[in-house]
Amino acid sequence: MWTSAQITITIEEVYGNTVLVRIALPVGVLEVIGEADFRGRELRVTNAHIQGLSPGALGRAGLNSLGRKILEIYDVDVVHVAGASRTTGRNPDRPPRPFRYPRRR
Repeated sequence: MWTSAQITITIEEVYGNTVLVRIALPVGVLEVIGEADFRGRELRVTNAHIQGLSPGALGRAGLNSLGRKILEIYDVDVVHVAGASRTTGRNPDRPPRPFRYPRRR
């Protein structure tokens, strides 16, 4: 969908393993806050909260482009993202389904 050059990822703040990340995409800007942890060649982001785009604005192709960019920047083999329980919106008090982005060989 998008090339790596069209996506910019900036770490805005870090407090322990909690990070605030700003992601600029062709369709707008996402802000992500979560707990990041490297385990060998894996990056795990847990308790993630995401804001900034309308629901469904990325789609699966956009998520895949973003996943490839993260794999490239951090030179890991897989990225796991697990969201925190939602406070509003679709299915409040339930966490969204986790995503896994493996590196293609």
